[in-house]
Amino acid sequence: MERFEVYFNHMGMFEGQKVLFIAPDVSGELLALKETFGDEKGWTAHTTMLIDERENTLKAMEILGERFRRFTGRIERVGLWEFFPARELMVKSLI
Repeated sequence: MERFEVYFNHMGMFEGQKVLFIAPDVSGELLALKETFGDEKGWTAHTTMLIDERENTLKAMEILGERFRRFTGRIERVGLWEFFPARELMVKSLI
């Protein structure tokens, strides 16, 4: 798969407000990448910004919310990680 651009335009939280993330619009390229790993229905494309207690992630969300501006990024490699503790299982560079 070739490298591709993504447009990060929003923030969100998972796991009872203990995980803060930023997320891109879902594009055809992003969906194609996701489909190579399966057809999970509850999938959300995102970049984790913080994993902490709810109180801390809510404070971080407020700070990030004041500063966050839409931006373009580029997907150049994909990593598979196991949590907790964090352990890298695989990293693959895109063409």
